[in-house]
Amino acid sequence: MGYKIIYGSKKIPKRNFWELQTLICVFMLVLALCVRLTWPEGTQLIRQILITDTLSQDAEAFMEMIRQVGAGESLSDAVAVFCQEIFHGQ
Repeated sequence: MGYKIIYGSKKIPKRNFWELQTLICVFMLVLALCVRLTWPEGTQLIRQILITDTLSQDAEAFMEMIRQVGAGESLSDAVAVFCQEIFHGQ
């Protein structure tokens, strides 16, 4: 006598496009609220990046770090350069 295991074929429902977009918007709003409550300087930095054309030294260093990571440089090297620019003003 043997046992036969029969697995059910439960299908995972696919989320539609608008439901996914709504979840992304809710996530971004919660993230923005968390940044605003825990890191006020970060709120100013994000506002400067999104709104103004001229960037402060901190914002320029942050944008350079993003460019370096986007170009394929390792994250640790990009963060090291970012910290040097912020703390040493180079």
